[in-house]
Amino acid sequence: MSKIELADLTSLTNQQSAVGTINSNMDRIKEAINKTVFRDGTVPNSMEADLDLNGNRILNLPEPVHQNEPVRKRDVSDATIAELTAIKEAAELAETNAETAESNAEAAQTAAELAQALSEAAQAASEAARDISLNVQEDRQVYLLEPAAANPTLDGNGDPVQEGAIYYNTAFNELRIYNGATWDNYTPQAGITDIVQDLTPQLGGTLDTNGNNIQFDDNTGLRDDSDNEQLVLQKTASAVNHIEITNAATGNPPKIAAEGDDTNIGLDISAKGTGVIRMLDQLELPAGTTASPPLKVTTGTNLTSPVSGAIEHDGKTFYATNDPAARQILAAQQVSIVVTDRTGANDNSVQALFDSATATVTLASDTTYQFEAHYWITRAAGSGSHTTATLFGGTATFTSLEYLAQVTNPTGTVLANVQQLVGTAATALVLTAASTSTTENVIIKLTGTFRVNAGGTLIPSFQYSAAPGGAPTIKAGTFFRIWPVGTGSVAAVGSWA
Repeated sequence: MSKIELADLTSLTNQQSAVGTINSNMDRIKEAINKTVFRDGTVPNSMEADLDLNGNRILNLPEPVHQNEPVRKRDVSDATIAELTAIKEAAELAETNAETAESNAEAAQTAAELAQALSEAAQAASEAARDISLNVQEDRQVYLLEPAAANPTLDGNGDPVQEGAIYYNTAFNELRIYNGATWDNYTPQAGITDIVQDLTPQLGGTLDTNGNNIQFDDNTGLRDDSDNEQLVLQKTASAVNHIEITNAATGNPPKIAAEGDDTNIGLDISAKGTGVIRMLDQLELPAGTTASPPLKVTTGTNLTSPVSGAIEHDGKTFYATNDPAARQILAAQQVSIVVTDRTGANDNSVQALFDSATATVTLASDTTYQFEAHYWITRAAGSGSHTTATLFGGTATFTSLEYLAQVTNPTGTVLANVQQLVGTAATALVLTAASTSTTENVIIKLTGTFRVNAGGTLIPSFQYSAAPGGAPTIKAGTFFRIWPVGTGSVAAVGSWA
């Protein structure tokens, strides 16, 4: 372990710091030298602790004079011979003297080792002090130049000035630093102690969050290089749902999705004021599922002034505006069709035109509907006299009902005159005269309007006045279709005037 620990002088850019480091190192050297035993007798020159010579000798000691001086080996040998001759008569005293001599020899060896260690320590300290002094002096002459009235070109060692060298210009009273090409004036600046003090921070490379988040205060976010808002984030204190943006590999689109703790999460995108949300390219809707449609229009209030291209839904019907002067109806029809011939009953009961799975349609309250129907009913047996009527079953009630019924009833599939009649109620409207034909071929066409008061079901039906003697067949292709056109009191949709 080094007897002196010195701080490295890593930079001379900060003069005050460099001078402080040098002074601190010199103080440590001074303290080490003061603890060194000097060979020339310079005081203090006394030991303050035991000296361990670590098995080495002390050489060239003088002949001892004083009682506390170390003795040489030959001094001990001569003294011992003299003493042995003198104490032959006293064995006990001789033994004591021998022990004393042995003890003195050990002391002499210890003293020799101590002297050797002291000598080596003194030499090491002297060499260390010399090396440090030389290195400091050499570095100082390279980087800490003498004050001058003009910019120096050589350092204190006579070599070209090195980058980082410092000197004080006495002509302009300023500290200058060499940047490798020119001398720059040094202007001290106070450093920051907290990152918030840096009002214009800049990154020198990519910011890696290392798996951590970046937090924004409410109503703050990202700005462009002109200090314009680019993205502003609004906070919900108890938020559990959020937006997730996913990039994509070649051939796949990036993704913006609603994510969070809830199982089902929608995504709201809103414009400001009368602004609109525009799709700048094709919009492709996903396939619908049993739980969600590809597109859903929320019910609301229709525009006061129609706008070309608008699609609206007021809870009664859909509207589309092709001409800004006229709103039009999108006919969202409900249709029931007989797919294969079905057999009716040979009686005078009310019979639905369609089977039990498709016989009933539900109508909304306070809604006006238009409808169209085509019934084809035949018989191939029975001659019981009867008439045929149309009617509407179900639970819906009507403010008004009006329809035109057109009917033909030839024998067989031949041309026949069309007769027509207007119906104004849901009850039976007789459309044929009494018939006993066994080959009846009744064709009925209905067009009309329902104004629904209370919503409920509607069942398109027909009824014989008496059992005809043979079961009827409701032919494939028979259909009934109905569509809403507005509220229960709608008078016109479009540019009617």
